[in-house]
Amino acid sequence: QSIEEINIFWTEIVGNKISRFSKVYGISADNKLTIICSDSFIANELYLNKDKLIKYMNKKLEEMGTKIEDIKFDYKKWKEEKQ
Repeated sequence: QSIEEINIFWTEIVGNKISRFSKVYGISADNKLTIICSDSFIANELYLNKDKLIKYMNKKLEEMGTKIEDIKFDYKKWKEEKQ
């Protein structure tokens, strides 16, 4: 599945407000999802809900045959992406 498809699920899960400040950056071979965030505050808020987010993402992704093992939140990559 593509990052764009996973981003659609991300928006459904976190809502439009949070998805304006965060997006799926990639998924590693060992099923770790990287979410880039606009700043450390957003990253921290999402981190506090990481277990719930993994559960919801896995519900959405199971029909695609993907299972997320972990989520990493990175706010430094956001600035690199926006340049």
